Amino acid sequence: MADPSHNDNAFDFLRLLAAFAVVFSHSYALLGLPEPTVASETFGQMGVDVFFALSGYLVCQSWLRDPDVMRFFLRRALRIFPGLFAAVLFTAIVVGGLATTLPVIDYFTRSETWMFVIDNASTISGRHNLPGVFEHRPIKAANGSLWTLRYEVLMYILLAFIGLLFYRRFRLVCLASFLAFFSTWAVCLANGVASYELPLAFVWRLGLTIDLFWLTKWGAFFFAGSCLHLFRLRISSRAAAALLVAVLLAPASMKGPLLVLAVPYVAVAFAHYAPDMLKRKRPDLSYGMYVYAFPVQQLVSEFCVDVRAGWLAAFVTGSVITACLASLSWHFVEAPALRLKQRLTQRVRVRETAQKPRFGP
Repeated sequence: MADPSHNDNAFDFLRLLAAFAVVFSHSYALLGLPEPTVASETFGQMGVDVFFALSGYLVCQSWLRDPDVMRFFLRRALRIFPGLFAAVLFTAIVVGGLATTLPVIDYFTRSETWMFVIDNASTISGRHNLPGVFEHRPIKAANGSLWTLRYEVLMYILLAFIGLLFYRRFRLVCLASFLAFFSTWAVCLANGVASYELPLAFVWRLGLTIDLFWLTKWGAFFFAGSCLHLFRLRISSRAAAALLVAVLLAPASMKGPLLVLAVPYVAVAFAHYAPDMLKRKRPDLSYGMYVYAFPVQQLVSEFCVDVRAGWLAAFVTGSVITACLASLSWHFVEAPALRLKQRLTQRVRVRETAQKPRFGP
């Protein structure tokens, strides 16, 4: 049995692998080619599933270690927003400036350009297109990966909400949340509902849309990961292998529900039973790969089409450029933000301790 709390794990490698799966899948879609699939899902969808499962596991662990709302959201914000803001600026200024068919001055004076920055940097993600950018591509979005981040942030908010209101029943309410998300998503699958925009009052004014299908799907993956940690379920390599076989052999109608159970368990098992060489601590490039890959691949794919280069050239070139940008993002944006996160949370904790009333002499 692996110890879920042990620091010797391959979570960083697994996140990087999930990000690379998204890059691989998008390399086909951005050239107008069908995306490869595994267990009835594209590689990109599977990569995002892994992200949500690992996020549920690790973020829940973070909450239990320090169940303070202010520090919790400070940690989450400093992990997500600095890197996201840099990537959105890169997309709008560098990629948009190079790819737009509009005069450059016209492009940079359009309100749509800067509303793209505001919407996406805040995770509202109401705007996917930039003026005059990739208008003739199979997919017109400038950065089509960022829309998933709003669901990630929603999961953080819900987890903190549960922790605040149901502190003594935290485990049971997280389990109930998983069952609610899972059952709703299963109903959507059974009825062929692939998209249903929730009619949330006032939210539409922000340009924010919440889709029931994706909310319930990724909510199920997130809270499945959370429950794995909360209930200290036995993590066995044999059970993980059995779940993988079950998914591969299951009929198509059962693969989706089985994935919600299999992906979190197999991911955590892999993280703990992986070879030692995969557990070495390295720069975490997964987030940078995720937020930079799409605009880079759009730009590279457009160029490769113009020079009649094939899929392999576009994939390799886009992957190398994205990896370089992810490395820069980690060293100059994300890692400094994480160091700041540690300092700020320590200061807040010390300040709160100093303000506690003292009793007795």
